Amino acid sequence: MGPINIDALQEYTELKERYEMLANQQKDIDEAVANLKETISKLDSETRELFSSAYHAIHEKFKEVFTLLFEGGKAELVLLDEQNILESGIEIIAQPKGKSSRPFPSFPAASAH
Repeated sequence: MGPINIDALQEYTELKERYEMLANQQKDIDEAVANLKETISKLDSETRELFSSAYHAIHEKFKEVFTLLFEGGKAELVLLDEQNILESGIEIIAQPKGKSSRPFPSFPAASAH
């Protein structure tokens, strides 16, 4: 049968305790990741709502101010990607009174990288 390892039971107990500790740490990490993903999702949603609200208010004010400054005409702010407003650029289209409509260079979204 061969030699008997007298310390086998002690080694097994130590390894079992280590495994349980690591399993608990893995569970804690998984829960933390899930909580972070949920928080990021909430922040993303709130940011979209705030940006959308601010964009529409600025758009309306821009049209009003443009008309006052140029004594007529019209102007628009246009999101280049309405499906992804947080990454979208914005194009300014201006048409002073008596002139043809002309887009200005678009402003790309700031890089988050």
